[in-house]
Amino acid sequence: MMRWLLALSVCAVVTVSVSAQVVLLEDNMKALNCVMPTGDTRLVSGSAPGQLYQPKEAVTITLSIAKGSYSGQTDFTLEMQEIGTRTPGKVVESMEGFSDTAGHAPIVDLIGKPVTHPIKVTFGEADKTEVEVKNLPLPDRFGTYALVLVKGQNRQFLATLARVPAPRPYGTVENTPVFGEGQFMSGDIQQRAAIYGRMGIRGWRSELSWNEEENGTVNWTDYDALFAAAKDSGCRIMVTLGGHSGW
Repeated sequence: MMRWLLALSVCAVVTVSVSAQVVLLEDNMKALNCVMPTGDTRLVSGSAPGQLYQPKEAVTITLSIAKGSYSGQTDFTLEMQEIGTRTPGKVVESMEGFSDTAGHAPIVDLIGKPVTHPIKVTFGEADKTEVEVKNLPLPDRFGTYALVLVKGQNRQFLATLARVPAPRPYGTVENTPVFGEGQFMSGDIQQRAAIYGRMGIRGWRSELSWNEEENGTVNWTDYDALFAAAKDSGCRIMVTLGGHSGW
């Protein structure tokens, strides 16, 4: 499960906002021999929530690629390298980034040989070009894969994709324990909830605070959106009440 949550945490930055809180570490880019994604060269979207693909599920992604010095039709290669965080003590020395219980973020291991896929991109006058890649050959092996755009010696990290088991169809809110942690429910809540549902998680815990203004008015908009997202993804919410207004 933690391998797939690795994909969730990384994709949250790359596909939603490149200016969001950084969870991509320089040490991991060094391990992959890559540079960081940019606002112009990045993964825009994929055909599965959170880039979590179930067995034999076709993979379609959309990329944005900066023009730079390229012109006309240009050949690139997409590389998919399985990664993991299984080596004890292989962590960054600083306190930067998403941390484990010891306070230091893990450095990824490279597992096996990468799979490559050639693509052609046609550049026009625009500063960047979007290209749709259909039937990307993401390996069938369950795990998390770093997606890297390669051109000659240039290697740019784009995102992570994951191949995950399909949840059992009879797993429901009635027979599956609450597992998820509500701290992930920020930003695009509908998307985050869909990711949980796709992994077979059927509920999460959210701490909800006092929602009444001093004048007696109550705004349920945020909480309505939260519970609607849970319902749409087949999840329930374990509510913890806490916090109140200063007045």
